[in-house]
Amino acid sequence: MALNLGSDSEEEEGSIGFQRDVRETSGVESQINAQLNMNSHKIVNVLNPTGAQDAATKAWVEANTILDISPGEGIDVSIVAQAATISGEDATASNKGIASFEANNFDVVNGQVTFATQGETLNMGTNLISNVIDPSGAQDAATKNYVDSIDHLKFKNVAADSGTTQVADSTTDTLTIQGGAGIDTVGVAGDIIQIAGEDSTAGNKGIIIVAAGEAINVSYVSGTATIECEIATSANKGVATFNTNNFAVTAGDVQIKANGIDQDEIQFSADFSANTHKITNLTDGAAAQDAAAFGQIAISSGTKYLSIPGSAFLSENPVTNDFYRDGNYLTSSETTAESYVAPVNLPHGAVVTAVIIQGTTTGENCTMARAEIDGDLEAGMSSAAMNTEDTTISNATINNQTYTYALRVASLGIAEPSSIWGARITYTI
Repeated sequence: MALNLGSDSEEEEGSIGFQRDVRETSGVESQINAQLNMNSHKIVNVLNPTGAQDAATKAWVEANTILDISPGEGIDVSIVAQAATISGEDATASNKGIASFEANNFDVVNGQVTFATQGETLNMGTNLISNVIDPSGAQDAATKNYVDSIDHLKFKNVAADSGTTQVADSTTDTLTIQGGAGIDTVGVAGDIIQIAGEDSTAGNKGIIIVAAGEAINVSYVSGTATIECEIATSANKGVATFNTNNFAVTAGDVQIKANGIDQDEIQFSADFSANTHKITNLTDGAAAQDAAAFGQIAISSGTKYLSIPGSAFLSENPVTNDFYRDGNYLTSSETTAESYVAPVNLPHGAVVTAVIIQGTTTGENCTMARAEIDGDLEAGMSSAAMNTEDTTISNATINNQTYTYALRVASLGIAEPSSIWGARITYTI
């Protein structure tokens, strides 16, 4: 069924028509005051629209909405199911198109593309910069044409050691370089100009080679020589620091502090001289080879003994006396009385309390005496028969600063043979 809006009859075959009241004034429109549901049917015989809200006919739409789109340079057009898609082509070296710009090299503002802000690096990616104007300012980019056309050079004046000067003739392009202080005569080999430094002497500037010596290291970096002292070791000379607890250093003079070595252990690889000074505040030695503090050296008191073998006795007349030694003993074969003596070595300050000399006979007189070192006086200390201990000692305190000490056996040999077995001295500290 269709809704026919173009007939005055009630209906046509297959359609439903509206009848217009012939009595109505011409030009008055019919109105529908509710939604019109065509239930999937057509509205036919509709006039082409004139007003913005008029229903549009198929003929009017086709005549007014068909658009012919043709792509131009840099534009692609595709139509799928009456939908047209317009897109820009990618720009190439030979075609215009759309492109993105690397932020490091370009600034894009409102479609205006410029090189990136001054001071940033423009990376050409191994490509050329072409169509550049010859430079006029000092910081302008130079062109090949400009460089090829230069007819003069400026360079450092070697003779003056400073400043710049024009040294090439602008008409002949002849370049002259003269050597100055510390510079050898210039040589030319092909296109290479050779400038060499002279060796330094007492009267001339020049090149100096610094060689390392004992305890000295030399290093070179970028033409700069660095001279450093090596660190001192037990095998090498060098620089060293000194512990302030132990040493005083003044103007390079190192001395052990007046109060001695303090706190730390010190080892010597050679003899050490205190130079008539004391070593004080010494810790008690622990190992066998450690220095001992005076307080550690304790001489125990009490009764002590010194034994002297008979073989230590010597004849007062060895040329004529007939005697021999048998191990620790001494035996005389003389039939006449002879005397024998033996040295005594006791610690200074010891006090002798008893003396005994023992042998084969009992009649011989045995004594102990002291004598001044300068030989002026001899004095007895003990006197008793052989095998008898004497405890009544005179001058009993040993004084090794002034005296020497000896034992003596008189009249040995009367009863042939006679022997001295040994002597024992008892003393206290």
